[in-house]
Amino acid sequence: MIDIIQLRKTYNVLDRMSLGKHPFAEEELTWEVVSSHPVKQSLADAARIIAVYGNLLNVVTQSTNFKVYTLGKAGQQAFNVDREDIKSISVAANSILITRLAKNINDTVGRESMRSITAVDLGKWLVHEGFLEVKDRQKNKVATEKGQELGIITKERVRENGENYFFNRYTPKAQRYIIDHLPEISCFLQGKNSNLVYEQNTADEEKEENI
Repeated sequence: MIDIIQLRKTYNVLDRMSLGKHPFAEEELTWEVVSSHPVKQSLADAARIIAVYGNLLNVVTQSTNFKVYTLGKAGQQAFNVDREDIKSISVAANSILITRLAKNINDTVGRESMRSITAVDLGKWLVHEGFLEVKDRQKNKVATEKGQELGIITKERVRENGENYFFNRYTPKAQRYIIDHLPEISCFLQGKNSNLVYEQNTADEEKEENI
C-alpha cells in the first residue's frame, strides 16, 4: 500500500512545482529538473495514488476514457486499459483456462512497450474478490460458491505421481466479467501488498489445454 511518507513526499514535489519552485532545493526550476528521474518518479506515484483512490470513489469504472496504470518493469510502460480497449477483447465460445484468457487480453490490447497482465495477476484478484479460494497449502485455487455462480468450473486431475490437483476453467460469462473489470484489476494490482504471493499451477493448466 501507499505509505504516508511516500504520500507526503509526492505532495511536496507537486506543491512546490505548482508554485514554480525547484522540488528539492532553493534553486531555479528548469526543464532539466522537470525531466529528471526523481520528478518523473513522483509524477508516477501521483498517478498511482489518483488511480487507486479514484477507483475507491468509483471514478475509474464510470469513465469512458480514464486509463488505469499498474507499475511495470524498468524501461517498460505499465499495463493500461480503457473502455475502448475492453470492447475490443473477445470472449471464447467455450470454457478456457485463465492462462489462455490472459493471453487473449495481451494479444488484443498488448504492446511491446507495455507490461503484460498475467494469469497470476488475474488469479490474485479473483481470490481477493472471493471468486477463488486457496487450498492445499496455497498450491491450488478452487472456485468458491460465488465463483461457481460466476461461471468458474473447478476440475480435479491426478498427476503421474498419483498426487491430486485442481484447475479451473472459465465460461464465456466468467471471461466477460473479468474482462469488464480489468480497470479494477489494474488498480488492485498496484495497490496490493506484494508480500502475499499465491502460487499458480501454470504447468498443470497448460497440460489441460489439450483436454
